[in-house]
Amino acid sequence: MLIANLTVGLLIVSVDLINSIFSDNSVLPNIRFYVSMKRIQLLTFVLLIAIIAACGSAREEKKNEAASDKEENATQLTYRQFYELMFEDYKNRVEWHEDDYNQEGKEAIEITDRGNCEKENCGSKVYVKNISTDQTIRVVMKTSFSIPNTLPYIANQYILAPGDEVYLTCTQFCFGGETYDLANEIVVAEYATGT
Repeated sequence: MLIANLTVGLLIVSVDLINSIFSDNSVLPNIRFYVSMKRIQLLTFVLLIAIIAACGSAREEKKNEAASDKEENATQLTYRQFYELMFEDYKNRVEWHEDDYNQEGKEAIEITDRGNCEKENCGSKVYVKNISTDQTIRVVMKTSFSIPNTLPYIANQYILAPGDEVYLTCTQFCFGGETYDLANEIVVAEYATGT
């Protein structure tokens, strides 16, 4: 807005200067005319720069408006967008419909929260580790949340060799100025055979 006001002011000064030069009925000395023309050129150049800056500023304001219009709340995200914001790799997603509760290897699975999350996720990073020394375990982790108009949970599956640890997600999901708590639990911890 300041640049637009300056541009209008420079335009008025330029027009007044041009009118004062050419409205004088007397013959202008060459030097006065030359100096005046240089002033006009300088003012025109400054005016051009101000107009270009104002256009750039207006373009930046439109970008910012578009970004704020584009800022969504979590209820407007598609399932895939939501998943990709919460988890690192879509290939770990699994359909789990509360039909598989094999937890024979649960005592060998450790869930730890450590380190701060960044970007859309907030809270602490959640890691899942197989603390067994001799068993590979298929783990299905259920991440529950309460976000209107979305599924109540997402399930991810990992095949963890002895000592393997993977990053799951964070303890919270932050988006559109809102914070949602994420509850992570082991729903399947089955000893893998033949893997």
